[in-house]
Amino acid sequence: MTYRIPPSLKWLVKKRAYLGGELQRAQAAYPDLLLAQEKARDQHAATIQALEHDVQAVDRILTLHEIAVNAERIQPVQPHINARTTTYGGMTRCILKYLAGLNGKSAPTREVAICVALSSGVEVDSSRFVELRLNVRHQLKHLANQNRIRRIHNARESGEGQWAAL
Repeated sequence: MTYRIPPSLKWLVKKRAYLGGELQRAQAAYPDLLLAQEKARDQHAATIQALEHDVQAVDRILTLHEIAVNAERIQPVQPHINARTTTYGGMTRCILKYLAGLNGKSAPTREVAICVALSSGVEVDSSRFVELRLNVRHQLKHLANQNRIRRIHNARESGEGQWAAL
């Protein structure tokens, strides 16, 4: 017989897992910070201490719950490191608006990526732009598969893609 896990317990287990992941990341970064300035090291140590305190608090709450959960068996979960470059749907809107503004002419992937970078505040010469260009290329392929834009180039060519609005 299976039992339904109460939402409050599920939330606590998930919270404990994410806090454990943050704690692991902070502890892994601590040796590198030993070479940094003392102020930054003290702030990082305070962050680790606060996270340890939060994990211990959730562990204490878990022991009080009606359903017994062993907090040591909850595996830490690593949260995302990179923040979103654009808002949800922002890249798609920017791509469609840019291609529609070309009045039927095509644009290469790099040109579309530069437009998205300028609208989202990413510097074109930065390493983040390389990642953004890859994301734009994937979004262009996705939009072409949905028949929202037109792929001008052959998909099997090794050259840069050309894209146009429908």
